[in-house]
Amino acid sequence: MALLRIDPNVLGQRKRKKMLAILAVGMLISGLQFGSVLHLWRFQNVIFPASPNSDTMLYTGSIVTSLPQPSESPRPIANNANDLNGSSLVSQPHNATNVVPNGTSLCEECWKIVQKAPRVNLSFAPIPTDSHPYMGARDARGQWGYVHNVYNLQQNPPHPQGWSFTKVLENRRYCDVRDDHWTALQRIQLPKLPRTVSELTPASATKILCAVYSSEPFHHKLHAIRETWAPKCDGFFVASNLTDASLDAVDIPHEGIESYRNMWQKVRSLLSYAYANYYNEFDWFHIGGDDLWVIVDNLRDYLHSDEIRIAANGGIEFGSHSAFLDNETQVPLLLGCHFAQGGKLSQLYVTGGPGYTLNKAALKLLVTEGMDYFQHKITSTEDVLVSRIFRTLGVDPYPTLDPVGAERYHHFTPGQHFNATRRMYHWYHVWKRPFPKNPIGPNHSSTRSVAFHLVNSENMRRFHVLTEGLCNS
Repeated sequence: MALLRIDPNVLGQRKRKKMLAILAVGMLISGLQFGSVLHLWRFQNVIFPASPNSDTMLYTGSIVTSLPQPSESPRPIANNANDLNGSSLVSQPHNATNVVPNGTSLCEECWKIVQKAPRVNLSFAPIPTDSHPYMGARDARGQWGYVHNVYNLQQNPPHPQGWSFTKVLENRRYCDVRDDHWTALQRIQLPKLPRTVSELTPASATKILCAVYSSEPFHHKLHAIRETWAPKCDGFFVASNLTDASLDAVDIPHEGIESYRNMWQKVRSLLSYAYANYYNEFDWFHIGGDDLWVIVDNLRDYLHSDEIRIAANGGIEFGSHSAFLDNETQVPLLLGCHFAQGGKLSQLYVTGGPGYTLNKAALKLLVTEGMDYFQHKITSTEDVLVSRIFRTLGVDPYPTLDPVGAERYHHFTPGQHFNATRRMYHWYHVWKRPFPKNPIGPNHSSTRSVAFHLVNSENMRRFHVLTEGLCNS
């Protein structure tokens, strides 16, 4: 649909009324409700998606905003001689003539996002190691060069400390309470056949590295994570300020002090460490804090879906004839819960609460081309900066709603999102305002939800029991 721009500061009162009347008639003729006009009046540069996969969103014509540029234009850290057409850059724009639209595979906005994004050569590009955020990790003795065994948790499953699922089931403590959490989680569905790497052929396997950021005073939170969802990831580590291999915690130093207010510098080093040491071993990277709960079976199922695989292939259907149908290049995907900062779609970003998910192309692009931005900035809003950098590099947050318009990634706990009568924070309603359908309530969360936020250790264990069917064991 063509882009229509309305500027209330230019049109006079009478002209605005006339324009609204014309729009109303046009929308009624098209079968749209007049209420849509109000949304059009509220937002400028509106596009109405035509696909059922995106019918809950209103998007601005351009969600790319300019960023403060470094004193010099950022350059790729390392040249990559194997890139398409002999380019020395890590990434390059699409050639749209190589892509054939398919209306059933990707929503309209999804299609636009993957078409605008650069295509990234997947071969590893070396990065420097002499300064932050690329300096690596230290072992328990403080020696540099430590590379953690991210398969440790899968190879050595933890023995729950001070509790067990059997004990929980005996006293029915977690199963018998009928609260909002219980009701919300009854709707969650897991794949009938979880897609583990061992069940898939090597060519179709989806290997996920999960990384959590924490610090030594909060290492007690890691027990519940390691006892519940983390073992289902194919690899796992914790970016901390103290190495403790028994907890998969790794001391990854960063610029500035160890503080929540300095989260951006911590995540810069985490992402660089993941790229430097594990890039070639994994297909996806899920990053979040020590209070998130991930339903890994649903995450894996989503990442292995035809939609996501086609999106990462630039919208090209598998089986089509194209020079891009190979394992050497990929379109970067940034997946997660969408917020519009201050209610402005020009400030769309993926919140870090439930974590965000990056494919190989996205991780490489961010680490090798994006770290020149905000090099010394001190802030806790690392998620906002990650999304801003991606926008500058041509990558917008990819829509992650399910086919009925429900959310997969959640900023709060299951019960908080489920209870429509619960009082939510004012900022949440403002920052979700551009997405008018189901900001909260029974239909907000997808039955194939992927991740939740602000989950304490007790709830994490309880949610695990409820979703894994252990109450019926």
